[in-house]
Amino acid sequence: FTLHSQRPLLWLFRHALRQGRRCFPPADASHQASEAVSTLSRSGLPLIVDLGCGFGVSSLGLACSEESRSVLAVDASAHCVTYARALAQRWHLPPERLRVEHCSAEQALEAVEREYSGPVEWIG
Repeated sequence: FTLHSQRPLLWLFRHALRQGRRCFPPADASHQASEAVSTLSRSGLPLIVDLGCGFGVSSLGLACSEESRSVLAVDASAHCVTYARALAQRWHLPPERLRVEHCSAEQALEAVEREYSGPVEWIG
């Protein structure tokens, strides 16, 4: 398969549907989100927050095209977060530029408000 092949995405989507479970972030997700935001804060770059990132395609695109910004991508689905992290690793994106976290939107926004010292340019 190529990096942009739709077959792995389709398999992951079908697998997630077969699980028959709702997506809930883990109980300690706020700690993980705070750690991710503090890592991104060290870069001093403006932050883009992608809430409900899914497989991370838009987040990865933003992280690759916007070299002067950091991206925090969050989703409640563990399957989607695992896939997005694998793509980020495959594209050799450093953790100071892109972090993909398994948490709720509320936990991510609270962590950004509490931990991020630089400007936040976009939340979507």
